Amino acid sequence: MRKSANAPRRLRRSQGTVFRVRIPFGAAHLPVDRLGATSSLSSTSVRADAFVQEAIRWLPDHAGADGTDNDVSDLLKPLGLTRGCRVLLADANADMREYVRRLLRAHCEVRTAPDGEAALADMREQRPDLVLADVMMPRLDGFGLVREIRADPELRDIPIILLSARAGEESRVEGLDVGASDYLVKPFSARELIARVGANLELARVRSEGTAALRKSEQRYRALVTASTYAVYRMNADWTE
Repeated sequence: MRKSANAPRRLRRSQGTVFRVRIPFGAAHLPVDRLGATSSLSSTSVRADAFVQEAIRWLPDHAGADGTDNDVSDLLKPLGLTRGCRVLLADANADMREYVRRLLRAHCEVRTAPDGEAALADMREQRPDLVLADVMMPRLDGFGLVREIRADPELRDIPIILLSARAGEESRVEGLDVGASDYLVKPFSARELIARVGANLELARVRSEGTAALRKSEQRYRALVTASTYAVYRMNADWTE
C-alpha cells in the first residue's frame, strides 16, 4: 500500500523526535469576544527600564564633575550614611570597584582592593567602618576574608557585606554562617546597596555605643567594689556589722 505524502516519517531511536506545529493566519479561528481585548498580563517594561537605567550608571559619562553619581547622591542622607565613614571594597572587577566608589564617595571615604589579601593588608593599616567584599576573588576569596577578619581581635567587630552573583538560599546561608553581617546579590540597584550600607553602619554605631556604655558601667562598678572592699568583708551574712 502506498503511503500518504502527509504521513509522519518514522525515525530511528538515534534520530530523536520531530514535532510539527501549525499556526493558522488571520483571526477567523479566534473567539469573537477575544478580538481586541485588553491584555490581562502585567507589563514588564517598567522593570526593564529600571535595569536599563541601572546599567547606564556604570558608564563613566553618567557621573558628575566630582565623580559622584548624579541620580543617587541625594539618597545617601536619608539612608544613614554620614560624612567621614570609611568603606573598604574588595572586588576583582575594576568596573564594579569604580561603580561602588562613585555611589558612596559623596559621604564616605571609599578604599578599594582587587582581592582579599590586599583588602586584609589595607584594613590593618587603616581600619574601615564597613567592608564590602565579593565572594569570588583571587588569592583570598570573600569567605576567607570574612574568616580572617572575624579571627582578628582588632577587626572582628567590623560589619561585612558580601556581594555575590549566587542568589540561592544556600549561598546566603553559607555567607552568614562564616560571619558576614549581610549578603547582597548581584546585580543590585544603587538604592539597595546604599540602604544596606547605611543600615549596617547604623547598627555598628548602636553596638559601639552600647559596648562603650557597658564598659563604663563595669568600670564604675569595679571602682565602687575596690573602694568598699574592707567594709564588705567586715559585714555578716545578714548584712549587719
